[in-house]
Amino acid sequence: MKKTLLLIAFVLAFMAGSVTAEPVIAEENKLGITFEVEYVSQYLFYGYDLYSDDPAVQASFTFDLWGSGFGAQIWGSLATENGHENGKELDYSVFYSNTLMQDEKLQTNYTINWTYFDLPNLSSKTFDSQALIFAFSWPNLLDCPVVPRYAAVKFWDAGSKATANQNGWVHDFGFDYGFNVNVDNKDQPMNFSFDVVYNDGHLGSDPGWAHSILGLKAPIALANGVLTPSIAYQISMEDTVNRDDEFVFGVKYSFSF
Repeated sequence: MKKTLLLIAFVLAFMAGSVTAEPVIAEENKLGITFEVEYVSQYLFYGYDLYSDDPAVQASFTFDLWGSGFGAQIWGSLATENGHENGKELDYSVFYSNTLMQDEKLQTNYTINWTYFDLPNLSSKTFDSQALIFAFSWPNLLDCPVVPRYAAVKFWDAGSKATANQNGWVHDFGFDYGFNVNVDNKDQPMNFSFDVVYNDGHLGSDPGWAHSILGLKAPIALANGVLTPSIAYQISMEDTVNRDDEFVFGVKYSFSF
């Protein structure tokens, strides 16, 4: 079943002609591939602390299909400490990204993403899930380098014997603020982000404002790729999602070919 879903995902993407809310943009008529690997001090999934404060290594391959806006992604997460073998995760996604009213005040960048969440060490009929993600951003809306964005995520159980109660909506309201700092007489790009998230019953949580996140990233261009250290602070507001506030740091390396 899992192999069939993966095959369907890639067939759908290739038939359309090209993966996340921040897609790789390939040149026209050229297949774009981006590899990313990241170490994170905790794996927070829509507010939930999935590895109980333990670190994780997460990696992905993202395919931009000839600059058409269609793409696909394989993403995986593995805890670095023992005791989380059942939390090993492989996600398969296909997506479409495009822009409405380009260069106008109300320019809207959007991505529609379908993701299948696979836990290989557990029964797919019981624990696997799916999601549809509708992500929007408005880069020209404000007369400053602040970009508002919104994402609506619909989760549902994938298996016929599901018990995890994945069904539910998550709404993410946020913005990004890009700026530069001077380092050794060179401009270092920085990105500050803020999100506040409403969980409407996903994973059996009580509906309500679940958490907010403050984040800071500093992508550093290297000769071959980009190194991005990051920090984030999650303020938990709904105990059925997470009782604790969380401080997370990570470092990601990515390159395209």
